[in-house]
Amino acid sequence: MAVTDENDIAGPVSQNMQHEASLGEVLAATRKSKNLSQQDVSNHLRFSVKQIDALENNEFSALPDATTTRGFIRNYARFLELDAEPLLAGYRKQVPDGQHSNTLVVHSSMRP
Repeated sequence: MAVTDENDIAGPVSQNMQHEASLGEVLAATRKSKNLSQQDVSNHLRFSVKQIDALENNEFSALPDATTTRGFIRNYARFLELDAEPLLAGYRKQVPDGQHSNTLVVHSSMRP
C-alpha cells in the first residue's frame, strides 16, 4: 500500500471546494479571511457597499450592465489577490449572454 502525502489529498479537495463555491461565496470568503469589511473594499475600489454586497450575493441584476460587472469582478479579484478568470467563467455560467443587460449605450458618433 502506497503512503500518500497529506498535501496530495488536501490540494484536490481545496480545488473541488473552490469550483463548487459560487463567485460571490469565493469573494466573500476571501474578503473575510483577509479581515476586510465590505466598507474596506468599498473605500479601496470605490464601489458602493451595495455593489459589493450584490457581487458577494450573486445578485447581478442589481448591478450595471454585464461589461461593467465583469470589470467589477476583475478589480475585486485583483484586490483580493485572486485569479479573476475562474470567477469570470462562473459569472458567464450564472448569467448567460443577453440575460444581464440593463441598458444599451449608443455613442453619438455611432448614430446615422
